[in-house]
Amino acid sequence: MRLFLLASNGILGFESSGVPRYRYAASDPETDGMVTDVVRAYEENQSAVVELVGGATGVDPLRSFSDAFKLKR
Repeated sequence: MRLFLLASNGILGFESSGVPRYRYAASDPETDGMVTDVVRAYEENQSAVVELVGGATGVDPLRSFSDAFKLKR
């Protein structure tokens, strides 16, 4: 599904001859520039990019789960 979304947003190209295949194919120079910037940032500070894109949110999952059961007065 994520590959499909990236293809729908013009970041990947899709080929459906037999086995579906995806490849990097930015649809415009602006998108290509942004992807190049992300690659450069990832090479310089991998953990920061991973955290920014979808890594740690700073929220403790166990605390969040237990907070869902707190009774309000």
